[in-house]
Amino acid sequence: MTAILEDEHGALPWFSPIFEPGSGEIESGLFAVQAALGAGVLGFALGQLRGRAAARREPESARQ
Repeated sequence: MTAILEDEHGALPWFSPIFEPGSGEIESGLFAVQAALGAGVLGFALGQLRGRAAARREPESARQ
């Protein structure tokens, strides 16, 4: 970011960060939490889609 701002091309940041972590360990931990939550949501959605597809393939008599 500093190289872009020093280059004098007139580039300005669009926004400023809401929260800036104190250290690299905190930043990587927050990234890991974000990745885990995203994987959980994706896994849940794919599981729901697979379950719906399996329920559609199941004969009507087996559902009761």
